[in-house]
Amino acid sequence: MALFRRRQTRLLQFNNDTFRVVLERRAAYATASDKEHVEFSRYMKTGVVDAVDLSREFIGELAVPTGEIVAADPFYIPKEFTHPFAQRIPSGSYPVFVSLADLGVWGERVAYAWLQIRLNRPIRWELATTTATEGALAELYGIDAGLGCFADTAAAGVFSAQVKRFYSEHPEGNFYDDVLSPYLPADRSWCDYGLDPESGLNVVIFSSGFGDGIYSSYWGLDAKARLACLLTDFQVFDLQGTIARG
Repeated sequence: MALFRRRQTRLLQFNNDTFRVVLERRAAYATASDKEHVEFSRYMKTGVVDAVDLSREFIGELAVPTGEIVAADPFYIPKEFTHPFAQRIPSGSYPVFVSLADLGVWGERVAYAWLQIRLNRPIRWELATTTATEGALAELYGIDAGLGCFADTAAAGVFSAQVKRFYSEHPEGNFYDDVLSPYLPADRSWCDYGLDPESGLNVVIFSSGFGDGIYSSYWGLDAKARLACLLTDFQVFDLQGTIARG
């Protein structure tokens, strides 16, 4: 109970005015130079950081047959909206984790999601750019459904085709409600959505911090400058701590 009181006294109470403050802080952090991001490694573990309880959660094993990774709103995953990252990784299977922040009255929020490439601790971060040659899509992706995901480009194509086929067969349907929601129960903020048992293709989906927005991803490099992880920052923390701070 004491821990709960401590957390409540340092967090804003939830209402329309404070939510506007949170969104303003998020926007200020998002538009700052990429060199001004937080030190992500601090938040990639279970414990108390910036007076917020964090838990590191394993959420799925991503199949990566092509080595090309897509990070996107799963409902905007087609190629006309989303481009894979320019940096490729070796084909294989990689664990995906989220850092879940317990923000009291603000609920539990996914602060970061990352694909772990090596066990080594990342000590340097580089903005992950995509194959888009110009415009915003080269450095970030937008979310309009409160969800983000990681997928191999092969899986992205299959998922996109599945969504289009669903709406052609069920024009009054809702893919989230009718297909995805059983995999995303109210008490969980992520799912490992299998597309094809034969190929093993899947999409690992997770909620995005405080919801819709525009988010950047970063490559974490180890002490030997090797890729250790690919992380998406959902702007739950800025350089002063959580953006829901009082």
